[in-house]
Amino acid sequence: MVSHQNGVLMVAVICLLYGLQPEDLESIARQLAEFDAVNDAITGAMPC
Repeated sequence: MVSHQNGVLMVAVICLLYGLQPEDLESIARQLAEFDAVNDAITGAMPC
C-alpha cells in the first residue's frame, strides 16, 4: 500500500514530468475517485 505522503510525491513528479495543469489534476482526481468507488462496490470494502 502507498502512504499518503508517497502518493502525493508521485503525483507531483508525474505533474512535473508531463507538464500537467491544475485542470488535468482535477480530472485525474475525479477518475480515481470513481475507480475507487467502483472497486469498493465490487470488493465490498467499506469507505474510510
